[in-house]
Amino acid sequence: MTLEIENYDAPLGAERQYIVKLEDLEHYVKTLSESKGFKEQYDMLRPGPQKSCVVGMKPENKPKNRYQDLLPYDDSRVVLQKHKNDPNSDYVNASYVDGYKKGTRYICTQGPLDTTIVDFWRMIWQEDVNVIVMTANIIEGGKKKCEKYWPDKISKVSDIIITLQNEMTFIDYTIRNFKLQKVGVSGHRIVRQYQYTAWPDHGVPTYALALINMLKNIQSFQKTQQKWTPWVLHCSAGVGRSGTVMLLDSALEMSLAEGKVDILGILYRMRQQRMNLIETVEQYAFVYRALVEYHFGDISCKPANEMVLYFNKLRQVDPEAKKTGLELQFEKLRKLENPYFQQKCLAALTPNNKNKNRDPYILPPDDGRPVLKTSPPSNYINAVYAYHYGVQNHFVITQYPLSNTVADFWQLLWDTGSSSIVVLNEISNKDEVCAFPFLCVFLPYVSKLLKLHLY
Repeated sequence: MTLEIENYDAPLGAERQYIVKLEDLEHYVKTLSESKGFKEQYDMLRPGPQKSCVVGMKPENKPKNRYQDLLPYDDSRVVLQKHKNDPNSDYVNASYVDGYKKGTRYICTQGPLDTTIVDFWRMIWQEDVNVIVMTANIIEGGKKKCEKYWPDKISKVSDIIITLQNEMTFIDYTIRNFKLQKVGVSGHRIVRQYQYTAWPDHGVPTYALALINMLKNIQSFQKTQQKWTPWVLHCSAGVGRSGTVMLLDSALEMSLAEGKVDILGILYRMRQQRMNLIETVEQYAFVYRALVEYHFGDISCKPANEMVLYFNKLRQVDPEAKKTGLELQFEKLRKLENPYFQQKCLAALTPNNKNKNRDPYILPPDDGRPVLKTSPPSNYINAVYAYHYGVQNHFVITQYPLSNTVADFWQLLWDTGSSSIVVLNEISNKDEVCAFPFLCVFLPYVSKLLKLHLY
């Protein structure tokens, strides 16, 4: 694939091709990371509408758009079959988008509004869709990003009966299987929804391989179903996170098929079918880095029956590095630490909270810490939520209380509804910043009151 930009309003150099051979990709991405290369490429793509969006701008259709400046192009929009006596019932804010060397691989749409849920399911049925990729949560940052358009058990949307068959929750995403039946039509269809729950709005996932594993699961599902109809993708607006998934999927396919990749070229062509796909430079760079991680990283997710063999291999000493595989793997983890991490821990660094941290370099990020149900500035505690397999926020991890954070510690237990405390360090009376005397006095009584289990 080549990048062809003709009559395109872009800075000088945009006519160049940005095809990278797979063997050069890791070095290329490192070079872009150390310069402003990602931004330079991303800025070549002009934002805003490039073609007509007349249908989406019609007064009758404006209420069907979540954002009035993000509309489908007339020549690539999904056209629904009209209802009788309703000439505007053919509109839904959704666009056909081509994949790598395929026709329409994706249908990119906005997160359904309460008034467009019927249109959403009409589109699913009309296009014979069997995969829905949702890259948003219903509520994010206190704002509703999407309506909950699926049932907990069973519901009827217009003439379509939707039944939830089962639900599987993983650390980063949830899979739901639905059975669809249409009144007056024999038989049923199976639709699988993948909801990626660990993706912040306007940001990127923490772990690229989790997203790639989800993409592989989708491909495996469609192969099992022997049904390769377009995926429906949506976030809130249907441009940023949805665009990132489509770009990564197509770039991954190109890299595997040709041993080279043209991320800018793929995104340029996708943007001819839906405006503003990929909202930030961070999302654009994420696709590059995800490809590097897939092709050059250590795929540590193994089947259970291979774990003993894999572990024994990691215990062996690498003759060149003179370190075990476990040591090398741990070093890679240390390198993955975000150099801008403290910028995400602003609450921990405020003057009122600094003295509540036992270690100034071990801080909780603002988007992953419990917020105490007390009035500011005392609603801070050095603690984070942590995942259990398939369960978000299953654990609360915190430092051993300081003498000035004992009250916050008990408030944390009360707010989170915790019934177990696991103490993993030795307790010493000689520790001047240790809350041992306070805890020692109150633990026996409070544990009985709150029915706590102490370990």
